[in-house]
Amino acid sequence: MVDFDQPTNELERALAGVRDAGEDTDGKARREVLRCLALYPVVIILNQPVTADSPLDMRGEPAFVSNGEDMDQPMLALFSNVERAQRHVDEQGLDARYPTEVPGPRALLAVSAGVGIRINPNQELGFVILPALAERLRDDIKEALERHQDHMPDDQKAPSA
Repeated sequence: MVDFDQPTNELERALAGVRDAGEDTDGKARREVLRCLALYPVVIILNQPVTADSPLDMRGEPAFVSNGEDMDQPMLALFSNVERAQRHVDEQGLDARYPTEVPGPRALLAVSAGVGIRINPNQELGFVILPALAERLRDDIKEALERHQDHMPDDQKAPSA
């Protein structure tokens, strides 16, 4: 059984750092969470099961939550592990929801304009990224991928759309 108050991975250790930092005036603890999002896997909840072999048009839609009392603000729900995602599914009574681990950068690429991110919604080890910063992170990941693609041999580049 998972102790949801104790961190179990690098992202959760960073989340605990924010929790324990209190007034983090220089933002170091918060920056560590953002760094972990770029380096480690996260879990999203999809409306259908997917695998690496699933066709691109059958990848599923991720779950969204609101931003606390701002019920009109959509937030992409991300989780630091499968157990936390399943806990959210069970507590919210969600139907046909499938926790799926993805690389953190891939989850950031799923952020649309005007959408923020909530890591572990309604849980003690949680974190909110408002839409403007979420979009900036997404754009930074896109730019990094494009730079990487520019330096790859032509036979290894992804096909153009």
